[in-house]
Amino acid sequence: MTKLNLGCGTNPLPGYINVDSRALPGVDEQVDLFVVSWPWLDGSIDEIMMSHFVEHIPHLVRKQISSCVIEPIWSEDGFFVVFRECWRVLKMGGLIDIYTPYFKSEPSFRDPTHTRHLTEATFSYLWEEKGTFDYQIGCKFEQVDAAYLPYPEYAKVEEAFKNNLHSMWNVAHTFRTVLRKVPL
Repeated sequence: MTKLNLGCGTNPLPGYINVDSRALPGVDEQVDLFVVSWPWLDGSIDEIMMSHFVEHIPHLVRKQISSCVIEPIWSEDGFFVVFRECWRVLKMGGLIDIYTPYFKSEPSFRDPTHTRHLTEATFSYLWEEKGTFDYQIGCKFEQVDAAYLPYPEYAKVEEAFKNNLHSMWNVAHTFRTVLRKVPL
């Protein structure tokens, strides 16, 4: 089973190929994930972990044209380019496990390198036939799981968590979703 931990930073995981743009301890492959195409073959990966990576995807990513030429992809947002690359390298039925700061939490806005604040609905663009806009992204997933990681004061009282999640800030710090590659 081949598993990638993309943008692992200082958090490499056992059993994964740990990938980051920086040569940090525990990084197995140093790859700029904001330049496509990635070095893995089509349909060669079983699972992808993206823990606190998606919020760092720039709106403008680049494409490797030749060994010495990299050009910006002006025509679409980096979010869709990166998820299309995930879809390309994943085996059919392969999973992406995503952890990202919940958009109604202070950590979502604290880090100046965050380029986007992700809601529960953000990822729906990856499975809906036609959402608000038809971006024609060239990949498709289904959501197989979604959860919130609450702050300790809300973790103990499920009723308070449910009642306050969407009306108050800093109830949950992380949103997790699991996506499965499905045919177009």
